[in-house]
Amino acid sequence: MRKLLVTITALLMISSIAVSMMASVKAGSIDSRTNWVGYAFKGTDGFYDKDVVAYKASSLATLAVEVRNTHGVRINVSAVGVSFDWPKPAAGWYNSTEADKTKPIVLEDNEIRYVIVNFTTPDVTTASMVLHDYTVYVEFVEFAGGSLQRWETTRSELFGLDKQYFVVYTADQAQAKQMAESIDGIKKSLGWPTTSITWTSTKAGLLWKRAMNETTVAEYYYNLGGFTDSKSHYSAALSLIIQAFDAEQSRGVRLEDAELKSAEAEAKYFDALANFYNGISNMWTLFGVALVLFAIGYIIRGFAVLRKTAAPT
Repeated sequence: MRKLLVTITALLMISSIAVSMMASVKAGSIDSRTNWVGYAFKGTDGFYDKDVVAYKASSLATLAVEVRNTHGVRINVSAVGVSFDWPKPAAGWYNSTEADKTKPIVLEDNEIRYVIVNFTTPDVTTASMVLHDYTVYVEFVEFAGGSLQRWETTRSELFGLDKQYFVVYTADQAQAKQMAESIDGIKKSLGWPTTSITWTSTKAGLLWKRAMNETTVAEYYYNLGGFTDSKSHYSAALSLIIQAFDAEQSRGVRLEDAELKSAEAEAKYFDALANFYNGISNMWTLFGVALVLFAIGYIIRGFAVLRKTAAPT
């Protein structure tokens, strides 16, 4: 009897596990990949020390969701949305306007649909200056009828590459980060970090060093959360970089002018030298002609003297 009870218990446990596995597979049978669009920044943020996707407070955030039906039957998708770990808005979480219960998205088996979820980010008071997790979800029913089913996945479980934490930036924070990105872009265009940045103008080099100092100070303030001071120093750095390029360009123009004038003077020198040698050549030619004429005259005069000498008295 006891062995029978153990056997029945084991069978019930196996059945329970099998049912839960089937439910999990069925619930997760709609693949989804996501992509954030129109963000203020995406990448590693020194303040959070994490990879983030950031939007300004009270701005429009857009999440593109790829919904793929691998459920095995036709389905009606009634909701595609995203929820966060901040307080739930009074109107509910952020659902796409492309699908609801009155006009669901019909997906055949293995059909793919791209759905856009738009929402306005909360202010910093609501969202706080912290890292946020989020959940992407899809609600649907089988076309033949049945109860509402839901598939969902958290940020860390997403199939795509967009697994960054979600953050909400203040206006100063967004501007500071965007200016920092601009400076990094300028440095990369000059070959940094694979090659050292050199300037032909001493003034430009000094301005560039001052700009890099301002950038270091700005980054320091940013990582501490002093976004207003960070923005001010990044702005000063950009101004110095512009001045450095102006100084380099000005020196380049002056150098080109000097080289052009030097080339013109050198050309005139060689023209004069050529004319001088040409004059000497002409002079020697004339001198040679004169010498020949003198020699001919001298010979004729000699013949005349001989004739006089040979005549009889």
